Amino acid sequence: MYGKKYPLGKCTAFSIFLLLLTAPAITTARTIYVDDDNPADFNNIQAAINNTNNGDTIIVADGTYYENINFKGKNIVLRSTNPNDPNIVATTIIDGFQSGSVVTFENCEDANCVLNGFTITNGNASNGGGIYCRGGSPTITNCNFNRNWAVNGAGIYNQESNPTITNCSFNENEARCGNWGFGGGVYNYQSNPIIERCIMTNNYAEWGGGIACNENSSPTIKNCMISGNLTYQDGGGIYCGSSSNPVITNSKIVSNESEEAGGAGIACFGGSAPVITNCTVAGNGTGGPGGGIYCGDNSNPMINNCLFVGNCYGAVWCSNSSPSLENCTIAYNSAGICNGGSPTVRNCIVWGSVTLYGEPKPWIIFSDVQGGWPDQGNIDADPCFANAANGDYHLKSQAGRWDANEGRWTKDDMTSLCIDAGDPNSPIGLEPFPNGGIINMGAYGGTREASKSYFGEPVCETIVAGDINGDCRVDFKDFALLAFHWLEEH
Repeated sequence: MYGKKYPLGKCTAFSIFLLLLTAPAITTARTIYVDDDNPADFNNIQAAINNTNNGDTIIVADGTYYENINFKGKNIVLRSTNPNDPNIVATTIIDGFQSGSVVTFENCEDANCVLNGFTITNGNASNGGGIYCRGGSPTITNCNFNRNWAVNGAGIYNQESNPTITNCSFNENEARCGNWGFGGGVYNYQSNPIIERCIMTNNYAEWGGGIACNENSSPTIKNCMISGNLTYQDGGGIYCGSSSNPVITNSKIVSNESEEAGGAGIACFGGSAPVITNCTVAGNGTGGPGGGIYCGDNSNPMINNCLFVGNCYGAVWCSNSSPSLENCTIAYNSAGICNGGSPTVRNCIVWGSVTLYGEPKPWIIFSDVQGGWPDQGNIDADPCFANAANGDYHLKSQAGRWDANEGRWTKDDMTSLCIDAGDPNSPIGLEPFPNGGIINMGAYGGTREASKSYFGEPVCETIVAGDINGDCRVDFKDFALLAFHWLEEH
């Protein structure tokens, strides 16, 4: 009545058989070995890449590989035998033989595509001598970029790309063709890479000896050393142009040079607005204005908790721009703030040089300005640096001052008048107790390394409820601070 019946067991077995036929094959990630002079899976890197699938790992023995490699959109790991050993990295070399970019990413590689532990050298291309990266976001780590050449991006060229670049060094790379060339170390065009814990030394470009940014590029640059780079035009260390807004933190931009133009440390043009925080900008020299930072062409950086020391021709130079400087120490430069714009300066120390000149006058408040300044809350007093001769610009305090060399708190026989002298409207941030309830002036104000408040008697070691300024008493001063900030915030 219902047609022929089949045993249930046979039907189930047949169904499983059909599923097995149509199911995709299960692949296992492989490890492939490359060695140019010993038995291995391959004797060159590109052949190994061609043989891989996503998720595979290629391990390359030390040696020199004369080739130009392309990842071809494959999200694989390509690494040396020990990327954490500098000696292995130095002797595992990919040499482009002056015949194009040494490494290419141009097929949407993502963060799972990893280049780890190589020395990249002898590249020669219009864009990207060491690495050409367009439309990809690979991970590049523990690599050396030495003596590569390009018009733009001698070390790495990024276009519409967001790679992560960590623990890399860039040395003696050159971006130049006649009077053109951006980014001796790294060039970013419409790109937002992360550049972290990198060292850039002795690189050259027409613009941006270390790093150059153009066309709305906003890289994150943190914990980097950018030193000894040279540019003919602007930005010996870093060039920011064409509405680019990099975030630069915890980095040292020192001893860079610009031969003819300005901004030996950092140059800002084209409406750029970088955020520069917790950086040291020191010893930069220029044939034009702004040895430390040059702000021109309506560029308005925000500069916070930075130290400017020993820069030639102006620590900060403004031209038709309105930068904001907050909690910075500007000391012993050939000139302090040179103004042709409208900078705002708050909670800063400007000391030990020709302090200020130019028109219109900058707006400076709650700062220590050598020679004085008429705006609100300013003082003219020796800031009592801990040891300026040896580069320590913490403020002396009888209650406690952080000694970075010793890694501990130490007490001095005097207390700087810059302690508890900043803008009462500024939050005290991470200042340690006792902190007076008011931010310190200078580069360490609002940070964990802010010098402690001294009230003319033994230091208060106990936090008392309601003791806002840290003097071990609850009194009208605490009420005044509470009321001031209460009204401000409500």
